[in-house]
Amino acid sequence: TIASITGANWQNRDDKAVPKYGGSLNWAPGSPTLANLDPLTSTSAMVHQVAMPSYSTLMHIGRDPKDRNSPWVFFPELATKWEVTDPTKMAFTLREGVKFHNVAPVNGRAFTSEDVKFALTRAWQDKGSLFKGAFKSIKSIDTPDPKTVVINLSGFDPLMVPQLAGHFAWITPKELVDANKIREQIIGTGPFVFQKWEQ
Repeated sequence: TIASITGANWQNRDDKAVPKYGGSLNWAPGSPTLANLDPLTSTSAMVHQVAMPSYSTLMHIGRDPKDRNSPWVFFPELATKWEVTDPTKMAFTLREGVKFHNVAPVNGRAFTSEDVKFALTRAWQDKGSLFKGAFKSIKSIDTPDPKTVVINLSGFDPLMVPQLAGHFAWITPKELVDANKIREQIIGTGPFVFQKWEQ
């Protein structure tokens, strides 16, 4: 089983754990090779496993680390809190002080609500996105201020919260897409700074 390979706390998060800073992560996926690093153009688990240390989502799915059979729990990641004000409206408050990695063309700039709007709109509307169906109930995304995102739905969607916490919703910066580098480079807000892809 996968638990025997990845350890007892795979996909679980201990909210009392203390992060350890520093170190390197080398990833050597087997065959087949990665076609590119754009998480919206591949359903391959390898692309998302490579993306996970560098990209972030609004929230993270996990379980009680002491009980792998416990219900899913949604933990804050880039959003510190969220509120469903009615069945078709979700409001997210974003974490203060978050910056993208200090790598060109993003250069360590501050993360804002416009980044969430861009990334989710790309996942929902881009013709190359393989995850458009996951976000088909989105009607519009509002950014009333730099730390607030409001997602308006065309109708109630019970899967929207898990989709926003899943690998469909990595927050990818506009500059990386505009520079046409998203297929070969990763620049996010996550704990690891992507350095190189040896093919």
